[in-house]
Amino acid sequence: QNCNIRTGLAERERDRDDDDNSFTIKQMSMTTFTSIMRGKFATFLMVLALLLKPNQAIFGSSRELPYALGVRDSFMIGHSFRGNPDFGPAANMHGATYTCDVEFRTAKLHEKNNWVIDIGKALSILSDVLGEYNFKNLDEVFPDETVMTTTEFMAKKVHDGVAKRVKEECGFSGIITVKLWESHMAWASYEGKV
Repeated sequence: QNCNIRTGLAERERDRDDDDNSFTIKQMSMTTFTSIMRGKFATFLMVLALLLKPNQAIFGSSRELPYALGVRDSFMIGHSFRGNPDFGPAANMHGATYTCDVEFRTAKLHEKNNWVIDIGKALSILSDVLGEYNFKNLDEVFPDETVMTTTEFMAKKVHDGVAKRVKEECGFSGIITVKLWESHMAWASYEGKV
C-alpha cells in the first residue's frame, strides 16, 4: 500500500504543471504523511511490547509496586557549567527554577493509616531537602571544579536527601522517583529503591 501511495504521488508530480507552490504543497503533504506513519508505527511497537511483556515496568511504574503518591515543590538556583564549551551559553553563570516532582511507590499501603506515606510529612521533607539548594549558587554548594550540576545530577542529590529522611523518619520502603523540570519542555529524573 505504501508503494502505491508513493507511485501515485510520483505520477501526480510528473503530471503537475511547473507552478512551484503546487510542488511545495505536495512535498509538504508527503512529509506530513511520513511523520504520521512513523508515529503510528512507534505506537504499534509500544503496544506490541506491552502485549509480549505485560509484567515489565513501564515508564517507571511496576505491577509489584502498585501504590503511588506524588508531591511537588519548586526551588531556584544559580549555577554554571564552569566554562565547559559542551554546554554552550549555559557554560556561564545562569539561573534556573526547577519544579520538583517526587513519586513514592510501594507494594502495600500502611497497615494502620492506609496510605503510601504521610503526604504532609513527605511535603515537609521535600521542602527541607530543596531548602539546601534554594536561592543558592550550586557552584559554591559543590565547589569541586569537575562537578557539573546538571539537572540529572541534581535529581539524584534530591533523591538521596529525600530517601534518607523518609527511611529514617517514616519507615518508607519502596521506590522513589525524583523528576526535575527545567521547563515545560525538558526534565530529568532519578529513581532508586529505599
